[in-house]
Amino acid sequence: MSKKTKAVIFIYGFVFVCLAVIIYVVPSVTGMLTPTELLTYGSLTETDKATCYFIRDEEVYLADATGTVNYYFEDQTKVRKNMTILSLTRRSTSPPEESEFTQIITRLGTEAITNSDYKSEFNGIISYSIDGYEGYFTPERIRQLDYEEVTELPIDKPVSLVRETVFRDEPLYKICRNDKWYITCWVSDGSSVKYQKGNRVTFQLPLGELSATITDIIECGDVWQIIFESDRTYEDFVNIRVAEVNIVTSDDSGIIVPNKSIATVDGQVGVYVKQTTGDYRFTPIKIIASDGENSAVSSSYFYDEEGNRVSSVEIYDEILKNPE
Repeated sequence: MSKKTKAVIFIYGFVFVCLAVIIYVVPSVTGMLTPTELLTYGSLTETDKATCYFIRDEEVYLADATGTVNYYFEDQTKVRKNMTILSLTRRSTSPPEESEFTQIITRLGTEAITNSDYKSEFNGIISYSIDGYEGYFTPERIRQLDYEEVTELPIDKPVSLVRETVFRDEPLYKICRNDKWYITCWVSDGSSVKYQKGNRVTFQLPLGELSATITDIIECGDVWQIIFESDRTYEDFVNIRVAEVNIVTSDDSGIIVPNKSIATVDGQVGVYVKQTTGDYRFTPIKIIASDGENSAVSSSYFYDEEGNRVSSVEIYDEILKNPE
């Protein structure tokens, strides 16, 4: 075989190998380098942090005379209407020059009640601790609360009222209605979109979680007042007044899709799913919830506005990370 023939055979062989690489290897390498995301099922939780104020329907009762107290119920006990809470044995004792309850009494103003028979006027929970704001934070006044004023209030821990001797016009106890109570907070304009009237939220409190319903959203200048109502029990129900709280505004389950992977084709929102052939096909999705970074979407299928069933993504589908 001549050198010329060998050279021709070598060139043909080299071209064949190059063509094989182009046909079989390059597409595979290109596919390997295409950034993709494997879809999994999970939960998408959206939270907000706010200073919350707790509001109860409650009444504070004062002593109608000076004397020695005999308590009939322990603190935070449920009582029925017309039950006698305590008795007072009258004594002639001079009051101190300055009462430890002076500040509390000033805060209460004319909101407290003097009741000589010390009987409960409604069903509720008895408490021997108050902060003096029982007449300020009320269900009736909740929508008239001023944000600037409330945030300047010197709200301290509740003061215990339990003692042996009481003096006339000093606070003795309070009773809280426990069928429902209220919470309010003020949030920025950017955070207000997380709240929708009628939706339920969860408060992550120091002693556990509490669920509540959003009953009102009120614009107050640069902030928004959110009002919640709850009929659930909480261990520190009668005492808690203000707390920094994490509020779970939504908690939805579905297939989790990065928002950067979502595209819109002919008005339809969807993602590009990798096929067995290596190609990518646009697949419609229905977004359940989004936190700005990821979205929870319906699994397998959903129904469009006309009621038509639309096939959608499945768990472990492989999608393009960035279709653009």
